[in-house]
Parts: sequence; structure tokens; C-alpha cells
Amino acid sequence: MARRTPWPLALAGLALVAVSHAAGAAPAAETGPAPESELPDFEVEAPVESLLVEEADAAGPPFLRWAEARYGWRTQASDINQQTVMNEFRAQVGQRLAGQGLALDARADLLLDGAMHQALIDLRELNLSPTMLPAAVNITFGRQIINWMMGDILQLNDLFPKDFTSYFMGRDAEGEYMKAPSDAVQINLAHKLGTLDIVYAPSFKPYTIPTGPRLSYYSPFTQRIEGEDNPLPTRTPDQWFADDVWSARYATKLGQHEFFVFFNDGYWTVPNAIDSAAVQAYYTRMRTFGAAWRGPLLNGLLTLEGSWYDSLEDLAGDDPNIPNSQIRGLVRYDRELMKNLNMTAQYYIEHRRDQAAYEDSLPASMTAQSMNYEELTLRLTRTLLKQTVNLSFFAFYSPTEDDYYLRANLQYQPGDHWLYHIGANYFGGGEDDTRWGQYRNNSNLFIGVRRYW
Repeated sequence: MARRTPWPLALAGLALVAVSHAAGAAPAAETGPAPESELPDFEVEAPVESLLVEEADAAGPPFLRWAEARYGWRTQASDINQQTVMNEFRAQVGQRLAGQGLALDARADLLLDGAMHQALIDLRELNLSPTMLPAAVNITFGRQIINWMMGDILQLNDLFPKDFTSYFMGRDAEGEYMKAPSDAVQINLAHKLGTLDIVYAPSFKPYTIPTGPRLSYYSPFTQRIEGEDNPLPTRTPDQWFADDVWSARYATKLGQHEFFVFFNDGYWTVPNAIDSAAVQAYYTRMRTFGAAWRGPLLNGLLTLEGSWYDSLEDLAGDDPNIPNSQIRGLVRYDRELMKNLNMTAQYYIEHRRDQAAYEDSLPASMTAQSMNYEELTLRLTRTLLKQTVNLSFFAFYSPTEDDYYLRANLQYQPGDHWLYHIGANYFGGGEDDTRWGQYRNNSNLFIGVRRYW
């Protein structure tokens, strides 16, 4: 029997924040975050993006950064999950301290989660950086959020932790929680010929995807959609220095054209291998090699990205319980259609290697999956009322599996202190076992308000 939420914590938080707003308690504050999707630099005038950390004000930001309440609920009845997908009050604290040749960055969320009936501290950042190094060298030790994203949500070579569960239930309305923190050492080297970024994580951290709690999913073991009473049994490699991950990126620029080369040695980021004897899904070893180009085209910005996913535990492709090696490709195009209306369109493909060996290895009771998986996306972003209102619509559609995911979001930021948002996630598809179709019971609406200090 699905659990029901007895008390709407986020709604109480919304009321408290609204009372504070009406009382006019508004001390000086820093400006809130940018809208959900940053507008692309269509003229490509900026230098090649580097992961070099910019020095903050020596005094650091205020200790209390913001507080918010969020509430989300399913748009249809569910007998395997509660109707409430999100019911939380969250406050973020953070500080930067510098001295004695070191800088300490700390940022954490204090969370009261009514949907999961828990209170916890979500440590987003806690790292040290030497400040006595040359300007072209930066080293960061500890918990940090690393961003090498080239695609819009769809990623090939950025394999650092991401939280898709947050995104699918509306927590990530500002793009803030799509990325999860990494416990790693990051080295950034800058030169006139380009930048080299190296990241070492002593322990593997996977993506967060729906596995039963909060959001239902398709189980390969029961072969049906399951919820919170039957979460996906998963085995994760978590031994420090034994299950480590290496990543590297080199970026350079020639005129208005940017070039990138990527490398990663670690694991598949989702549990797509099956241990039938133990009845567990698990993560297998993988190595990737990738490259990308970005440059202007027809008053817009075109990005081409490709990657080779080398499945190290199934090099021959003849084990049906381990994913085959893949070639992945992405074409992204950004353009301003009119003033304050921007578009991002993408074509994404996964091509399975050794398809014949994969099909020959399948038992007679199993049906082979297609050699190619394709997906199309379209994002439209519109700003109104002197950019205080941000409207965003994001559509994912797979012609291969004939399923889709639609996301709409409205944000209103009347000043530096307040941000309001409302939105919806809608999933559709005719089959239970497709990428988006498995989530169709998770369609939801969400609302929230944030106060900045």
C-alpha cells in the first residue's frame, strides 16, 4: 500500500514565506539566479570555457543564502506511490573563507522533507583550494559540483553525477539541482594554447534516477512498473581508491570555433547491467573517448559532439546482461528566434556496437532491442516584463520508442529577494519499458517560492 503524506510541510512553508513577504522584511540581498536556461552567446565572443574557479569577494557571501518551500503532486491517481512527489522546506547556507594560502568553500542545504518523512543536511560543497599557486593553475580538493555539459540535459562526455529524480519532480526549476556534487580532486591548467582539466574521484558516484521512492520505474525483474513498495535492488561499487574514476578535458579555440577532447575511465552512470542470480541491477566498468566542436551558424550556435563508450566487461558484446559498447552523437543548435525568444533544438543518437553478437546471445524468450536509439528535443524560452518573467517549454520525443517527456515552467522574479515558480512534468508512451513511457505515472505539477538574502 502506497504511503500517504499526513501533513503538507511545503504548504506551511509557503504560508510562512508569504507572511514574511507581506511584512516587508527585506534586507539587502544579492541578485537571484539566472532563469532556467542561460541564453547562448550567439556571437561566440567569450573565451573557451574553463573550469578555473573565479576568486570571490574576500568577505564571502552571506551565511544564509536563501530559503524556499516547494510542493509537487501527481496529476493522476497511483496505487504504487503516494500522490505527493515533493513536499519540502529548504534553506541554503554557505561561506567562503580565505587566508594562509588556502580558500575554503562550504555550502549546504538544510532540508525538511515531508514526502520522505525525514530531515537531513545536503552537503553541496566543502572543498579547499590553494591560493598561492600561479594564476594559470587551480587545484580543488573535496566536494564540488563539476560542469562539462555541452548538450541541453542530454550529455555524452559529462559523466559527473546528476540528479534526474530532482529534475523529473520539479525541484530543479532553476537548473540548480540537475548537477549532484562530486567528491574529487580537480586540477585546472590554463595556457594560451588551451585549457586542460583533470578530475580524480576516489570513489564512483552514479546518476540519481527513479527507482521506486517518489517516482515509479520499470523493473527488469518483475517486468512491470513498480513503486515505493518494490524499489529497484541495486549494487553500487563504492570502495574508495578501488572503484575510482578519472576524467580529463582539453579545450582550445581558433577564431570563433571551439574544440574539445574528452576522456573518462570509470563506470556506466546508470545500473543497466543485470545480476540474475542475486536479483540486482549493477554498474559495470566503462571507458569513454569523446570530442566536440562549437561555432556560429546561420545567426545561431551549432554544437557537434560524439563519444565512444567502451564497455570493458563485455568487449565482444555477447553477454545480454551487460550493455554493449556504444557510439553516441549529439547535434545541438541554439538561436534567438526573436527578441526575448530563444530556441534550442537537439538530435541525439545511441548506436549499439556488435548488434549481431548481442542478438545471438539473447534467450528465445527475450526480444532484441533496436540497434539505434534516437531522440529529438526542443526548448523554447521567453522572457517578459523586463525579464522578470521567464517562460520555458522543453519537449523530448523518441521516434525509436514513440514516447515523450514534456516540461513547462514559469518563473517570476520581481526583484532581488523573491522568486516564484510553477510548472509541470508530463510523461507519455504506449509501452511500460521505454525510456519515457515507464514514467507516465509520474506526471506532476509543482509550485514553489524562494526568498534570497
